[in-house]
Amino acid sequence: MEDIEQLLRQLHWNTPNDDLELARNKLIELQEHELVVLVQPMLDKSLWDNAAELLVEIGYPRIRPILYELLSWLQDMNWPGSIIISKLLVSVGEPLIPHIKRALKEGDSVWNYWILIYIVGLWDRGLIQMLSQELYELSSGFDHDGVHIESLRLLSREQILDETILYQLICLQKANEGNQENIEDLIEIEKMISRG
Repeated sequence: MEDIEQLLRQLHWNTPNDDLELARNKLIELQEHELVVLVQPMLDKSLWDNAAELLVEIGYPRIRPILYELLSWLQDMNWPGSIIISKLLVSVGEPLIPHIKRALKEGDSVWNYWILIYIVGLWDRGLIQMLSQELYELSSGFDHDGVHIESLRLLSREQILDETILYQLICLQKANEGNQENIEDLIEIEKMISRG
């Protein structure tokens, strides 16, 4: 195979379609352990959209060895390719759970927020329930990026915890002075529980 770096450079936004297609056809033949070179190629951000599209084409299960690396693409949803990768990861489902658990423990609240919004929040109840302990822990804490609110919202929406526990969590958060700007969200979540 041609030099991988040279092929990666062909993923640039401005590459003519014929040259881009030739590079894609060669890169799609990468072995599973080599696919990590397609995760946000370090050469240039202008390669990321086409790299993300190629990873979608490669798909699951071939991308299984790089799921955690792909999840890291969601650390900033303004990055090229991040929406493409988030949709890919939503479709992976259960095999992504251990990687999400690991990411949620990293303590990066912005990253956790995007994971909850762009992946977990789009899953069905069964998958979300597999993260119930992590969501409970996040909803019991506080952060300035709203991870605790989104966790509480998911737990309430899917009725994963007992109503009494959910109401206790809401009371805990309402009592937290840091949540003054989140009061409306907390009231909305409380209404969600009572409608449930």
